[in-house]
Amino acid sequence: MLRAAYIVSCNLSAIFIIVSLPGALPVSHPADMMPCPPGGPPNVPPTCTAAGRWCDNHNGTVTDTTTGLIWLKDAGWGADTAFNRAIGLAGEVKNGNPASLTDGSQAGQWRVPTFDELNTLTYGTEPISCSSQYLFTGVQWSYPYWTSTTASFDPATGLCLEVYSGYGVGYCPKNGYFPFWPVRNGQ
Repeated sequence: MLRAAYIVSCNLSAIFIIVSLPGALPVSHPADMMPCPPGGPPNVPPTCTAAGRWCDNHNGTVTDTTTGLIWLKDAGWGADTAFNRAIGLAGEVKNGNPASLTDGSQAGQWRVPTFDELNTLTYGTEPISCSSQYLFTGVQWSYPYWTSTTASFDPATGLCLEVYSGYGVGYCPKNGYFPFWPVRNGQ
């Protein structure tokens, strides 16, 4: 059952239709921030979006309170690269690499998300879209992001997801160059 649909425009060359699914809360704007449970640097409480889904930990990370996953705040850090290189680079993310990351994490804790994990960003309360990046920076709207999921029909093909729509499932050749968005499990 369709509850509501409305049009948003990311740029002048494309129009995207956003559909609100049954039971989904209305998309809110990040103008009103509220404190979240502690998790960032000492004496700096995390800040959350109005509905409480996204919490900026003030250490280069943002926590999704609906999944418990911790995302790199700078979604543009994982520049265009081939699949296997993205997997390797994500595993090298740690406290101080990138310089904005001060969460105390160690190499091997970060990874390229699965298709299902990346897709969770695009639905539910406060979905990431071209009109609402919430607490993230550098979200790439022009290209799909790598996931760590390999296509079932071809081991040389990976699944990609266009974050701006959430519907843009792509079958990307693993030697193609796409951005990736590192994630790690919560504490």
